[in-house]
Amino acid sequence: MKISEEKQTAIKKLILDAVAGEAFPCASVLAGTIDSVLFEYYTGNKSVYPTVAPLELETLFDMASLTKVLSTAPLAMVFTDLGKISLADKVSDYLPQFSGEISKDIRIGQLLTHTAGLSAYIPLYKRCDNKEDAISIIAQEGVKYTPGAQVLYSDLGFITIGRILEVAGDDTLDQLCKKYLYQPMEMTQTGFNPVNENTASTERKPSSDQYINGVVHDENARFFGGVSGHAGLFSNAQDISKYAIMLLNEGVVNNTRVLSKAAVSAMIRNYTYQLNEDRGLGWSLKADRVPGTDSYSNAGGELAPIGSYGHTGFTGTSIWLDNSLGVYIICLTNRVHYGRENIKIVRFRRLLHNMFFASL
Repeated sequence: MKISEEKQTAIKKLILDAVAGEAFPCASVLAGTIDSVLFEYYTGNKSVYPTVAPLELETLFDMASLTKVLSTAPLAMVFTDLGKISLADKVSDYLPQFSGEISKDIRIGQLLTHTAGLSAYIPLYKRCDNKEDAISIIAQEGVKYTPGAQVLYSDLGFITIGRILEVAGDDTLDQLCKKYLYQPMEMTQTGFNPVNENTASTERKPSSDQYINGVVHDENARFFGGVSGHAGLFSNAQDISKYAIMLLNEGVVNNTRVLSKAAVSAMIRNYTYQLNEDRGLGWSLKADRVPGTDSYSNAGGELAPIGSYGHTGFTGTSIWLDNSLGVYIICLTNRVHYGRENIKIVRFRRLLHNMFFASL
């Protein structure tokens, strides 16, 4: 499988035009298969304000909500493989705060599919003293509808899963991910709270001329010390490609099994086809829906194959994969550097994915 020079040039122009149009200051785009790179392009500046600094190949990006599918969801599947948890377990089995009447029946699997009934967001950083306080508020105030009734994308659900995994694994989430995911996959540049200063700058700090750099952009994750199940991870395209290859290769990368074949299959199964969105375990899915429903607003684009899957991050990150074709595409940007109101990337992602899948 190859992408012609003509089509690669067209994709590069799309990226350059987006940078010039201030959709984002820089972009790191990498696409490939299990055994080859199909497209690779890096351009722009990792910061524009207060000083201009060019993007480098090794520059780390704030993954934002890609943390959910690069850290929390796969760790949950590792623990399922190892018998440490079952996705049918009640959250209250691990977190006593969820023993109340409104939350006692929520299951781990419902957290992973965003069907637990939890609201999308609570500014926990404004209201809590510590992580246990946060879990209490989520359990008491976060439940907004009957578990299993609909899909509602929820940071609160993945904050909760992160805490469950810490209890089940008897360690902090960052150390568990390092042990069970990043070390086996040789993802040496991936982790929480990066010590590497080569990071893409995100948003301007409130009431300041300084910009967030090397610290997680998400306020709740920052409150949790930079480590949370919903956000906090930093990585680059080269490292993420190892994870993508693992998923395409049924759980194996670098001759190391990270997940069982069954776990990979379970992650990308459609658990919500009768509801309002198509969701796997963490992943957003491209499914065969009625025109005008979620399939057309999917970040994978109109040309992403049915059965493909992916995720996006608020800072301007995304990954999309298709196991039937055996391909992945990673796009990392720092679009919030121009302000979180800048949403030009939404259309750009669809154009990028459409051009990528059309070129295969």
